Amino acid sequence: MAIILLAEDDGKIAAIYRKWLESERHEVLVAVNGLSGLRHVTLGKKPDLILTDIMMPEVDGEEMLTGLAALLGDTPAVIVTAISDTARLAAFAKAPNVKAVLRKPVGRSEVVAAIDAALGK
Repeated sequence: MAIILLAEDDGKIAAIYRKWLESERHEVLVAVNGLSGLRHVTLGKKPDLILTDIMMPEVDGEEMLTGLAALLGDTPAVIVTAISDTARLAAFAKAPNVKAVLRKPVGRSEVVAAIDAALGK
């Protein structure tokens, strides 16, 4: 079991991801945007993995990951995004701690496999 910080601004998508992760016996901390994700960590919650969207209000996923890297060090991250710009996706994939970049829409098996790989399972 891992503690996963899930940052997704679409409530329906977040609920689906949460259901998938909890069925894998993970504890899920849900953040509605990057700012909310940062708050979880500043309040003392240390996730084992970050699953994040990129395009979110207030603080986007990219900014959140940068901020969390300073707080959490080498905590792995998986990005799930609707961004289609291949150059931008490639840049995300090269970012420190990012273990996978998945393009929406994604299925349960794709998300679970990326998380398991990022956690070293």
